[in-house]
Amino acid sequence: MDSQLQIGLIVLGMLAVVGIFAYNKWQEGRYRREAEKNFRPSDTRDVLLDDAHNARARRIEPGELSVPASEGARVEPSDPALTASADEVQRKPGKARRRAKVGEEQKVPDLGRPETSPDDTMRVRTRRNAPPVPEWVASPTIDCAIRTEAFDALEAPQLWAVQLEQMKGVTRPVRWYAFDDSRNDWIVLNAQTKSSHNWFCAVLQLVDRQGAVTEGEFANFAGGVQCVAEQFLAMPADMLSRASILSRANDLDRFCAGVDVQVGVNVLSSGAPFNGAKIRTLAESSGMHLEEDGRYHTKDENGATLYSLGSSDANVRFDAASLPRLQVGGLTLLLDVPLAPNGAEAFDRMMKLANLVAHSLGGNVVDDNRIHFGAEAAALIRSQIVQFQEKMNAAGIPAGGEIAKRLFSVQARAAAPAATAPADSAATAPAA
Repeated sequence: MDSQLQIGLIVLGMLAVVGIFAYNKWQEGRYRREAEKNFRPSDTRDVLLDDAHNARARRIEPGELSVPASEGARVEPSDPALTASADEVQRKPGKARRRAKVGEEQKVPDLGRPETSPDDTMRVRTRRNAPPVPEWVASPTIDCAIRTEAFDALEAPQLWAVQLEQMKGVTRPVRWYAFDDSRNDWIVLNAQTKSSHNWFCAVLQLVDRQGAVTEGEFANFAGGVQCVAEQFLAMPADMLSRASILSRANDLDRFCAGVDVQVGVNVLSSGAPFNGAKIRTLAESSGMHLEEDGRYHTKDENGATLYSLGSSDANVRFDAASLPRLQVGGLTLLLDVPLAPNGAEAFDRMMKLANLVAHSLGGNVVDDNRIHFGAEAAALIRSQIVQFQEKMNAAGIPAGGEIAKRLFSVQARAAAPAATAPADSAATAPAA
């Protein structure tokens, strides 16, 4: 009897389990059918979803602004950095020591993921908009600027002392500026600055007559600024790509090398050496002034040197005290093409003075090969000066302008003897 009862209970339990399983399957099927019914495509138009779909289908790519936004088209940002063509993104090598096309101040920024190396990229982490950097602080053509923000006002003497230590590995001059909130402008920062500021800017010139900044020099500069910022819990506000900066510097250097030309004309004695006293009289009567480089200079109304006069012997420098007793066998007039405003006119004046000196002192105007330098050769040289300075103007670097002065301020790569030539060739030569 007990066994029959046990068997009956077992059978009832099994039936209950089967019933529960069947009920669950039925419920699952019912919910599936309801879900399919609810999510089945409908003929009713969903305004939001359809508009969004249409907008994506008619998306206007960067720079394509022909479809008005009012038509529902999505207009992408028209930032020039995003609308550059493929030709602009991949810089082409040029004849210049600077940018292939120097008028383009910035290379298209790399929109990919920035590298995390401190030598390559400094990330933007500031809490406020960084004050813009005017060209008198940093030229977008020849400078690299890094702004940093200190959350609490930082005393300038503290930063100055730290940057002196951190910038020891930078062989090129680094300029520092601080943003003065009361003036709403940047001020030059130096050892005498006593004020406190939140914003600072370090500037490195990328190119001069010594050449372009090297990878190591840039790494030392960027790393030094980073160390200064970290010491004061400040944050860099500028993202700098090492590859982009170095490419820009090398392009700029190539351009400068292509126009870094000096023109020289020699006046050699045809008999007795030239007397220093007579040289001084001629130079001063022509409006020239003796400078620290041991040469007489002719300057324009803005103080820019047009051309200079000195001894043909590179080892002889004119000195006011010893000049009256000096005897030299020849003189050289020199015109530095990148630094002489209106070079063609300056060359005409220089040739006029050369002929005057030759006539007054008893000499001959010749090139470095001691061949007569006549009107035909002078006309050829003049035309080449015009061409060089036109290239500089087209690049936004006018000869004798502030940018040109900075680029060509260091003594030419090789000591600059007179760059003259035979009468049937150009009397110009790049500064080595």
